Amino acid sequence: MDEAVIVGIDIGTTKICTLVGREETPGQIRIMGVGVEPSQGIRKGVIVDLGAAAQSIARSVEKAEHTSGMEISSALVSLAGS
Repeated sequence: MDEAVIVGIDIGTTKICTLVGREETPGQIRIMGVGVEPSQGIRKGVIVDLGAAAQSIARSVEKAEHTSGMEISSALVSLAGS
């Protein structure tokens, strides 16, 4: 993946969102792909079923790969909770 490409995954209680963006000019990012999947295995910001959570994350990433046309190999991940 190109160094100007940024991938972010937000893991929430209701949904997992993966965004793929490319820095067009300094400080401006163009969104190239999005993957949204309902959360499974996560309750109140806590992973209660690792397998189900991993599957939800994988599906979100696959959707973002499909819409962006890029293969995701690394990402910045956000998981709020206790």
